[in-house]
Amino acid sequence: ALGLIMKTWKRKYNRLPDAIIIEGPKCGGHLGFSNEELEKMDSVPIEKILKDVIDVLGEEHKDIPLIAAEGVVDKSDIERFIKMGFAGVQIGTRFICMEESGMAKAGQEVYVKAKAEDVVIIKSPVGLPVRVLKTPLVERTLKGIREPIKCAYHCLITCDRKTVPFCIAKALLTAKTGDVENGLFMTGCCVDRIDNIMSVKDFFESLK
Repeated sequence: ALGLIMKTWKRKYNRLPDAIIIEGPKCGGHLGFSNEELEKMDSVPIEKILKDVIDVLGEEHKDIPLIAAEGVVDKSDIERFIKMGFAGVQIGTRFICMEESGMAKAGQEVYVKAKAEDVVIIKSPVGLPVRVLKTPLVERTLKGIREPIKCAYHCLITCDRKTVPFCIAKALLTAKTGDVENGLFMTGCCVDRIDNIMSVKDFFESLK
């Protein structure tokens, strides 16, 4: 996929990537892996994806920075990925629980209180597997209960509002407001390691 994207952009726009983000199977949100791969995540470790990407880039493009995205919570995670050969990291779940994230505190508390067993993968209305916390909306979805849908966004052509279990745009916006009952809380596998809400400043202080 990377090779195809690079060739297409080079041909059409004479551009190459400024950086490449490599998302491993332990990431949150929508996942670019099959259900079988997600059941056996050790079969597609981020180290292997990194090696494959380096092979695709070759000597000609070896200076393009590679960014790791998977389970980054603290300084030790960042150091591990840098040692692995990445130029930097992308942080998701940890940053949701920042004072500046924009999510209501009630929503952030869902993450802080979450345990490893609260993390599940469901089929998203967009057709991909998505890793989320098992909140009331997700529990209803797993039971086959469809949410009432009145589409206000028309954001995805492929979304069939007659069959999808819920409106993902509404569920994500609802999560931001802290509505635990009806929100969709995307998460990475690392959520059980996050036990507080902190400031961005304090987080970066912890990296020194």
